[in-house]
Amino acid sequence: MNGALYDELVTHRVFGIPRNDRPWVLLFAKDGIDSTRSMTQFRHAAHHMNGEVRFAWVDTWKEELLASSFAVKELPATYLIKDGMVYHYRDFQYSENIQKYIREEGYLKSTYSFKQPGRFFIPQLYLYTYPVKELRRLYRIHLENHVNSFIRAR
Repeated sequence: MNGALYDELVTHRVFGIPRNDRPWVLLFAKDGIDSTRSMTQFRHAAHHMNGEVRFAWVDTWKEELLASSFAVKELPATYLIKDGMVYHYRDFQYSENIQKYIREEGYLKSTYSFKQPGRFFIPQLYLYTYPVKELRRLYRIHLENHVNSFIRAR
């Protein structure tokens, strides 16, 4: 899925109004073995869900605005979009687990959920996403240096 399709099928870009008539599962990934495994499991889950839920794969590097709209931090990352809300799916990427998560409403116990977002515009990427990423990077470096100096002192 690309940003334009997300705008057309899932959420209105400007107003953030949901356009989806049924739930979506979005897998944010990049090329690699973990993503390939996840996509294989998603195809299997989509087949067994019989169209009750739509599944889509988002190339995180090509669709940076869309990934930033969901605050994707690790890859692969999976989100369920249902009834105007987004739920971060954190279990193993197995078909049976995903189906159970959806059918048994496991998403209601999600520790991370938020209102269905519209896709970011380019200024938001520069004014919000990049500074946040840089602050996280600087914090991680500071923390690593602090821990390493503590370890060396022992």
